[in-house]
Amino acid sequence: MRKAAETSGPVNISWLTDEALDRIVTTEPHTLRAEAAHHELEMRARERRAAAEPASHILAR
Repeated sequence: MRKAAETSGPVNISWLTDEALDRIVTTEPHTLRAEAAHHELEMRARERRAAAEPASHILAR
């Protein structure tokens, strides 16, 4: 059974820090909020990797 907070609709978590998102993932396993936090962390990691690549490498794709 889902908690009330999980069924109230989408929640914008993009403003949370990486540390706060990681805390959600580890302390609230198997919840929609943890799944969203995990997805946000993956998106941020992907963006950081892309930002670290040289522009010539990105254009060569």
